[in-house]
Amino acid sequence: MVAKGIKTKDVQTKAGKHIDKIIGQASKDSPFVKVGVQEKDGAKEKKQRDQGEADNMVRLLLVAIVQEFGTDKAGKNKDITIPERSYIRSTADEKKKEWAKLNDELLTKIFKGMSIEKALKIQGQRMRADIQKKIEAIEDPILKLATILAKGSSKPLIDTAQLIQSIREQVVKKKIGGFGV
Repeated sequence: MVAKGIKTKDVQTKAGKHIDKIIGQASKDSPFVKVGVQEKDGAKEKKQRDQGEADNMVRLLLVAIVQEFGTDKAGKNKDITIPERSYIRSTADEKKKEWAKLNDELLTKIFKGMSIEKALKIQGQRMRADIQKKIEAIEDPILKLATILAKGSSKPLIDTAQLIQSIREQVVKKKIGGFGV
């Protein structure tokens, strides 16, 4: 309550102005990080790539999705079953607390002056590294003997290393397609 006849003035601290700037930037741009096999590497970029490379990227997106979720309709006759070998969802489940802790640490750094985009890039790099480690570590379900003989290895998600190398982080300000977290 203000006494009659006394004038007041709202004063905003430097920290308060910085917080307002961060909130304004976040609500205006709505940046976020996507991690996984991005659509940028696939179908939408066909115009900028030759058809063969674009087709390879589309196949990579299909492989990424099939390995993550599994299917019972693979092969020319749609009669081959590929079991689920989740590397994105399972990593997100396993690393949820670690990622939340890093998120909190980065939020503190944002309030101290780090840009939102830089913080999201750091978060995305951590998520990408964790997903790539998961791809390397997956051993179950084991491959069928015919698959092992055909590829010369018993590692389920490692063959040409194309999948593991395609896992990327991307800080975006608008919605884009792709497959990831």
